[in-house]
Amino acid sequence: MKALLAIDVGNTNVKYALFRGGTLTKTWCHPTDQVGVSAAAILYKTRCPVALSSVVPAASEILSALLTGRKVIVVSAAQQDVLSGMDQSMGADRVADAVAAWKLHGRGLRPVIVVGMGTATTMLAISACGHVEGGFIAPGLGLSLSSLHAHTGLLPLLQWAGPTLKQPKLGYDTETHMRDGVLAGHIGLIRQWLAIAQERSGGKALTVATGGFSQLLVSACGGRKLFDVVDPHLTLKGIYHLAVSLQSPLAPDVVPPSRLPLRADCLHALELERDNVTLVIVDMQPPFLAGCKDPQLIPGVVAQVKLAISRGWAIVLLEVKPWTYGRTVEPIMELLEGKYRRFTVCRKEGDDGSQEVLDACRSIVGYGDRFFRVTGVLIGACVSRTAWGLTVRHEGCFVRVIREGCGTIGDVEKSWSQFKVGPRLVVSSHSIDV
Repeated sequence: MKALLAIDVGNTNVKYALFRGGTLTKTWCHPTDQVGVSAAAILYKTRCPVALSSVVPAASEILSALLTGRKVIVVSAAQQDVLSGMDQSMGADRVADAVAAWKLHGRGLRPVIVVGMGTATTMLAISACGHVEGGFIAPGLGLSLSSLHAHTGLLPLLQWAGPTLKQPKLGYDTETHMRDGVLAGHIGLIRQWLAIAQERSGGKALTVATGGFSQLLVSACGGRKLFDVVDPHLTLKGIYHLAVSLQSPLAPDVVPPSRLPLRADCLHALELERDNVTLVIVDMQPPFLAGCKDPQLIPGVVAQVKLAISRGWAIVLLEVKPWTYGRTVEPIMELLEGKYRRFTVCRKEGDDGSQEVLDACRSIVGYGDRFFRVTGVLIGACVSRTAWGLTVRHEGCFVRVIREGCGTIGDVEKSWSQFKVGPRLVVSSHSIDV
């Protein structure tokens, strides 16, 4: 796309960014309540296609009238296909923030936590494989300050004149109490949010901030680092990338040659050259298989077990609470118990069992931790998170997920279409082994 005008209609401001050849070249901004008098002059500066993200329907209607006759790409949670697990009620600005943070800063190789600080303060955590783990919403700095005036009889209406909290301190007058109190409380709130999200990601997530109040908060923290990256144009960049993906959803991302994904047949050749391949079987326990309708799932996993046994590969069975959900199903266990010595069972608590797999491989003599095959359930949850977790936690490993050995509840093809591969993670058919 040669040129694109990205528009972010927020509760407080409308922001514009002109992209040429994928590069942001110019930005504009005006208050949202002035869209009727300010937007036309900006829109008439260029006649290129427009990508629109809005959380203010009334302003969107005005812009739509001004954009009559131009190509308009509307960005929303329901239309995006970059990230999985995104609730369709999510605001378009938060979707754009998440996509840009994961794609541009995490680069699809690292989990990210994105914090937006505008009218509301928001947070989303995204896994390395592009799955939305969850988030938070709270009143923003401006809203918090103005609400003190709106809901009390004597507290004054204040504006943010700039950061006042140079060092943690107690104020002596009402205005300082209000500004410093709201600011200090907000810093504490965000630190707690980040602590919760980092615990979920294993403490390796990159923190990215955006929004009008992000620089103020960073300045108020002094030398105490709050975020890894502050990107003031993150939302506009996300709108651009969403628009590009919507126009050409099948176009592959352009990546540097050093990060080009390994082809399945190349990985297969590397596997055959070595004996230290480890087969990982995820959650093949009765309750998790109950909703999987594919009759070829268990035979597909059994085929991989037989292949591993024939080549002397290590096998790791990942299980969740076997005392509650039962152990791995019998068609698999009857091939292993009392017949094959190179298998072990690992208990995991969350969706990502990669750390448990790596711990087992590093503690048991002869278990390889460089080449992994992954099978099991569910495709969009435990399988993808474990597979991605292996590549994130161990930068020297390669992972191949076997299609016929994986299942899910619901639409299998849709799950595979949302599965994110990477430079060291491929999905292939096991027919390549035949």
